[in-house]
Amino acid sequence: MTRTPKPPRAAANPPCPHAMSDLSDLSDLSDLASWQAYGGSVVGADHRRSGRCNQDAWHLQRSERAVIGVVADGCGSAPHSEVGAWLGARIWTHTLAQLLDEGPHPIQPTDPELWSRACARSLDRLAALVNTLPGSSAAIVHEALLFTLVGFVLTPTQLVVHAIGDGVVWLDGQRTELGPFADNRPPYLAYGLHGPTPPVTIIHAVAPASVECLIVATDGATQLRGDIPLAQFAAPRYLAHPHAITRQLAQLNRERLEIDWSAEYVERSHGQLADDTTLLVLGRAPGRPA
Repeated sequence: MTRTPKPPRAAANPPCPHAMSDLSDLSDLSDLASWQAYGGSVVGADHRRSGRCNQDAWHLQRSERAVIGVVADGCGSAPHSEVGAWLGARIWTHTLAQLLDEGPHPIQPTDPELWSRACARSLDRLAALVNTLPGSSAAIVHEALLFTLVGFVLTPTQLVVHAIGDGVVWLDGQRTELGPFADNRPPYLAYGLHGPTPPVTIIHAVAPASVECLIVATDGATQLRGDIPLAQFAAPRYLAHPHAITRQLAQLNRERLEIDWSAEYVERSHGQLADDTTLLVLGRAPGRPA
């Protein structure tokens, strides 16, 4: 397919100009070493019961000037959306890393131009992939390349949390749920391959020095509340081991049998997370001061 570039609409909730910072001063890049991030994912109970795979993905990338992380959620009604989520998470983080590292005076993470260029370059890379495959490009996009994105860009002076589509963001106790959208149709980046590019929504743009912990998650995490809060993953132990998040999610979603011997009755619990659930936790590495 040949993609005709169509610029995205203006970013929702654009940051104020005074929030921008100059990344040309690299003297404080060592501050990024004090930050740690890990991710985890679990297939939803409904998908497990129906024999479907986990359609979520996540990816983390460190560049010279930033730490970038994203979670991606493939469209549930598409037959191969786990492919798009896996590819999309990697393309998006790699594209942002490239843009933030380019030139002696790179683009700022609060500059709307970063997000329009990230969308355009990511879509070009998706289009190049589609061009290598036989069949209708529209069918390929709708069967495999529809995914949402919720992520962060961390530089020494800015933490910017962004999204295309639905999901959940938790920042030091402040929880933000994105969506649901009309007709359960969130915006997908790949819509830009055949139409207008959806906007990137800026959720937070803050100074890292004011942050203790950030969690970004796919919309399956909307079920993490009440007795099983999303905030539990802000505990330091989830930044101490790369598999701690996945282990806890698996524990929450394991099947359980309760047997009432007197009534000769067996009740099966299929897990507490019906939908695929994926999250990234970002915070200060254990033992590292702010």
